[in-house]
Amino acid sequence: MIEVMISTQFDINDFEKPIKYFMEDIYYPLLAGKGLQSIIWYKRNQLELNDNIFGLYNTETLDYFYQLSSQTYLVADPDTGPGKGFYFFQMFKMDKQVDIYSRDVYTVMGVLRDVGGFYNSLFFAGLLIYSRF
Repeated sequence: MIEVMISTQFDINDFEKPIKYFMEDIYYPLLAGKGLQSIIWYKRNQLELNDNIFGLYNTETLDYFYQLSSQTYLVADPDTGPGKGFYFFQMFKMDKQVDIYSRDVYTVMGVLRDVGGFYNSLFFAGLLIYSRF
């Protein structure tokens, strides 16, 4: 038996829609006269985006997306396994593990800070303008 589920992932290079959806397939072996129990774990992921290019103020965007974490199954006798008459039993659970993804762009203020600070950059720009006139 094949089951298709929708899952998500974070694409660090996409600034328009950083959360991508895709279909993930899960294969279960079916045996004659046996019951199948399946547990599928989803986890909630946190996404922190700092995409402001100027860096003058903090514009952090928080978003959440769900991702297929893991899946387990076991094959059992239908009379003693999931219950009498059940041949397929499926349970969805939320995983307690949370992954935090973050993206910080290199800002103009970061460049000025690496050059020598905002004050020194303004002083140097003023010196260049003053020397021209």
